[in-house]
Amino acid sequence: MAATTKQSTFLIGIKGKVVHNQEDIISEIQSALDETTTYQLAKKTGLTCDTIHRVKHNNMKDPRISTILKLLNACGKKLIIVDDKLW
Repeated sequence: MAATTKQSTFLIGIKGKVVHNQEDIISEIQSALDETTTYQLAKKTGLTCDTIHRVKHNNMKDPRISTILKLLNACGKKLIIVDDKLW
């Protein structure tokens, strides 16, 4: 019998947009980051401008979740992971 994998739905932002894949998550994060300057984000998060720039322009292969959470928090956004059974 084949094993089944458990899927989760990713919700980003106050509008509760459902995002199902990594590319869409990065796109939503980039949209949030475009609302402010790299310098302001660096001051709010403690991250370097280079790190923020690489995330903004999708030049970071696999950013840490802590980096993403800092950036989203600085933009007034949240990442919520919901089990599909609850959705």
